[in-house]
Amino acid sequence: MPGEKKPMVDLLEEAAKLIEGQLDKGRTDVAWALADLAMIELLCDGIDLEPILEQFDEATVTDKYPLESMLNVIRDLLRAGIRPRGRFVQTGEQIRGKLPEPMKGPALGTHETDGSA
Repeated sequence: MPGEKKPMVDLLEEAAKLIEGQLDKGRTDVAWALADLAMIELLCDGIDLEPILEQFDEATVTDKYPLESMLNVIRDLLRAGIRPRGRFVQTGEQIRGKLPEPMKGPALGTHETDGSA
């Protein structure tokens, strides 16, 4: 219905369905689609985050930038004070572990890197 306001979680779930549909139809930038899906799961506190993160290994063999980009978004969210922090720090560290050393940046969860006290 026009003008109807939906909760953010509903909008994010709709976006996830659209992305999954694109992947089913052969979307070629799989790594970026996975990054989008992982961020949606993370923001919605979804249970499907681990399988998505595992798929990054194959999807980012030649291009680690989608992972680096996702890590930068997580850092921004942590600096902005997102709560609860734990899952974001844990996911960010998982992503850091998939990156080559020059792309990792400092560890998450410290006040020097993300504004925590």
